Amino acid sequence: MAASTRRWWDRIFWAVVVVDAIGALTLIFASEGNQDAAGRGVQSGLGIILLIIVAVLAGLGWLFKTPFVRVPVFIAMALPGLWLASAYLSQ
Repeated sequence: MAASTRRWWDRIFWAVVVVDAIGALTLIFASEGNQDAAGRGVQSGLGIILLIIVAVLAGLGWLFKTPFVRVPVFIAMALPGLWLASAYLSQ
C-alpha cells in the first residue's frame, strides 16, 4: 500500500476513534431532565463500557498494522456511527 494511502487510512481511523470516544463521553456525562436515577446510571454504565471497547479497539488498531486486523477493527468502530446516522436520517 502506498505511503499516502496508508496515511489517509490512519487519519480516517483515528477520526472514527475520536468520534466514538466523544459519543461514549457524551453517554457518561450527559443527562436528560426526564430520566430517573436508574436511567442515568444505566446510561453512564453503557458509556463506560463503550469507552473501554473503543480503547481496546483503538489499541488493536494501533498495535497491529496489518489490514487483516485493521479493516475489521475499523468496521466495528464505524458501525455505531453508521447506525446513529441512519436513525437520524430516518426520522
